[in-house]
Amino acid sequence: MFLRFLSDLVGRFPHLLWSKSVLYGMLNALHQLSQTVLDEEVQEVFIGRMKRRVVLQDTMGERDEILREFAQRSKQFIKTSVAWAPDTVQSHLQEYVNEITRESAFSYHAGVALATECVQSFSPLNANAVGITSSANAARPLCVKSDASRFMISMSNRQSYVSTVSAMLQLSDDAQKRRELLVGFCHALDKAGKKAKKLKERQKNQEGQEEAPTLQRDSSKAAPEVPQTSQQIAQMLQQVYMEPSG
Repeated sequence: MFLRFLSDLVGRFPHLLWSKSVLYGMLNALHQLSQTVLDEEVQEVFIGRMKRRVVLQDTMGERDEILREFAQRSKQFIKTSVAWAPDTVQSHLQEYVNEITRESAFSYHAGVALATECVQSFSPLNANAVGITSSANAARPLCVKSDASRFMISMSNRQSYVSTVSAMLQLSDDAQKRRELLVGFCHALDKAGKKAKKLKERQKNQEGQEEAPTLQRDSSKAAPEVPQTSQQIAQMLQQVYMEPSG
């Protein structure tokens, strides 16, 4: 019933796969459940901004099983979302981790833990591994071929930029001066971004001219097809959720 409902929902509204609200709500719900599932005196919990009432099971074994299944389903949903819109979903995960770690007083947060786990598990190949055959990549450890490090560096840079902007805004109490500071900062970022883009294009052109014939990729393992229609998204969800949970 769950699989059928989710497939029909995403088939009609495919944008839910990369929705920031859906992703945040799912990760926050996981953390909220993890905080209450061990307390036998708590019989119900209200989830999310809409305060949806969830009645908890009586035994700890049943509660643990529901929490484990919800975490597994959430991870599988994120896996499908990354396959459909990788850049958007990873950007949402970055922002989620930054917001929670900056604002939360928890030393442990289940939502942040799952988001980090998904980044490590579902990150695409890095630039060095893209041009290598599938058989060669299969023999390499995940840390060598994964692009997860770029995600972590980007997340660290984003946090640094947020801190820089916050410090700049505290330099003056005048609204006009704050606006001028922000405009100048944004202009400097745009200028640096354009220079970086031109440099990357120049390097790419130079590599294309000097590139030797590359090895032919292993055709026995074709790259997964990216769904183009809502029906294909629904089919992908069915395939993902039929996989045995790990």
